[in-house]
Amino acid sequence: MQEQELVLDVGCGYAPEHRPCKEAHIKLDLIRGKANIIADAHHLPFKSEIFSKVVMYEVIEHVHHPKQVLTEIHRVLKRDGILELTTPNIMSIGNYFWWIINPNKLQISEHIYGWRLPELKNLLQLTGFKIIKFYFVDLPRFWRPGRFARIFVLPRLTKHHLFYSSIKNK
Repeated sequence: MQEQELVLDVGCGYAPEHRPCKEAHIKLDLIRGKANIIADAHHLPFKSEIFSKVVMYEVIEHVHHPKQVLTEIHRVLKRDGILELTTPNIMSIGNYFWWIINPNKLQISEHIYGWRLPELKNLLQLTGFKIIKFYFVDLPRFWRPGRFARIFVLPRLTKHHLFYSSIKNK
């Protein structure tokens, strides 16, 4: 008999229709919303090495200590377990326009961090993850640049989000 593959969704929130993960068995958040478990991602209430996959979509920019959260995720992942995460791309054209128009306002006030590609890659590697793939994406609810921008401008400037897929290293 094959062991069940458990999937954890960290920071599931209220709106699962915008979240790419439909496979999560356990949904965790600080607020009730759609969560099965109310807990802080800085201190995951699980035994070590029990999940085969952890997803964290649009969460890493909200946590106070991202290194601690990723270390906890590394702890609860099985050997060769997968971590998928997304975060807003602070280098996108949309963010630049926002900063030009509103130089004294944060775009989204509840974001603690804004992540660029190299910083998040380094943080993942520092916490014991090997990056399998990363790319720039647009999630359904966000403005998309016109065809001209998509053809002539780099994806890292026209896409609103960074997507990382990483494997537990060690």
